[in-house]
Amino acid sequence: MMWDLPTEIQIGEQIYHITKKCDYRVVLDVIIALNDEDMTTEEKVICGLLLFYEELTKENIRFCPHLEQLQKEMFRIINGGEEEEQTQENKPRLMDWEQDFSILAPQINKVLKVEIRNPDAYLHWFTVLGGYYGIDPENNIWANVVGIRSKLAKGKKLEKWEQEFYREHRKMVELPRKLTAEEEEFLNSDW
Repeated sequence: MMWDLPTEIQIGEQIYHITKKCDYRVVLDVIIALNDEDMTTEEKVICGLLLFYEELTKENIRFCPHLEQLQKEMFRIINGGEEEEQTQENKPRLMDWEQDFSILAPQINKVLKVEIRNPDAYLHWFTVLGGYYGIDPENNIWANVVGIRSKLAKGKKLEKWEQEFYREHRKMVELPRKLTAEEEEFLNSDW
């Protein structure tokens, strides 16, 4: 997989095609589904698999003998070909593809020298991910946002210009926080 742009997964004799040849928009839709806080973990994964593989449908997914392997392959491709890390739980979340796309797209455009939002353009997920990894970390709004998020997550003091940026762009900087079950119960009670 390291040298290829995967567009299908073969398990034994069975080939599973990745929807739209793994166009980055498909993967972003999967990521959005996987982050949907209104679904259970199982529902998120099933939704992600249905979006990711052309052959899977609501009618046949329950009978697919390769679901575990397909899930593993889906996450590996989302992670750019790398195995999924299991130690992500304690790391602060510094980006959100859905929320940050409007500031990420121009930066990825600069790297790839193409307008990634062109609806007629096909771009494989690995290509867009490579563009993301190639973003110059200096002097751009994306770097400012991630830097401030990182400092806030670590409890570090913001510099004066960062405080001003944060005040002016709070919605851009803050990522939605998932409520704990206790917080959710309290908010839904008649307190």
